[in-house]
Amino acid sequence: MKTSSAYALFILCSYCSLAVCQQQILSPHLTLRNATLEDADDIATVMIAAFSPLRFWQYLYQFQEEVPHEHHRCVRLGVVQALDAPFSHVEVIEAPADSNLTVAAAAIWIQHNASYDGMRMPHVSTGCRHKDMNVTRALDYKHKFDAAKNKYLDEVFGSEQLYLTLLGTHPDYQLHGAGSRLLERGIEVGKTNNVNVTLIAQPTAEGFYVHNGFFSAKNISITSADEDESFRYNVMAYNFTSGGL
Repeated sequence: MKTSSAYALFILCSYCSLAVCQQQILSPHLTLRNATLEDADDIATVMIAAFSPLRFWQYLYQFQEEVPHEHHRCVRLGVVQALDAPFSHVEVIEAPADSNLTVAAAAIWIQHNASYDGMRMPHVSTGCRHKDMNVTRALDYKHKFDAAKNKYLDEVFGSEQLYLTLLGTHPDYQLHGAGSRLLERGIEVGKTNNVNVTLIAQPTAEGFYVHNGFFSAKNISITSADEDESFRYNVMAYNFTSGGL
């Protein structure tokens, strides 16, 4: 196995309390498939539903509740760019047939390429006016996160990487194995291509990744623009030597 890896600029699995989520049952035989442009709307819906309760998302997308349509449009644009990029691969778990959505969960995997600036969080695009976003916060956050990513991932694992940039499950379908199946698929690809898989996890998701064979490599904190708040993440790598799954 090469000493290279994949990382997620943000690998984000949101936490949802059973007390507030209306859980829906997925089929025991989860249908995983490649995403298409027709899925972009629903993938954006899944991402917003999964991540908007998280503090980092609220900090960056400060005005999302005031302009929900603009917020959805900008997130969708990032999804479309990921779908169009030749070095990215988007996979989904299908939602039940009686759902209003076509997908219950989605993952965006990207072959490392320094020129890629597609579906990252925060995603600042010239295609959106970003009335949903505090752009000053977002640019500051991105600069600090990229510096941490370069130090703790690129310099450690090298430039030949496959990384998972986003993973999200709609709250209605969490806790039924959709996220785990998408993660397993990425690990399978890493093994086939002889590269490791790494990610930067939200604190609420660390246990999920440990359960799926990852170990903690480094804890990092990103300070807010006003330095009155910090956001903690865990740089994690899949342990191929122990068999992981």
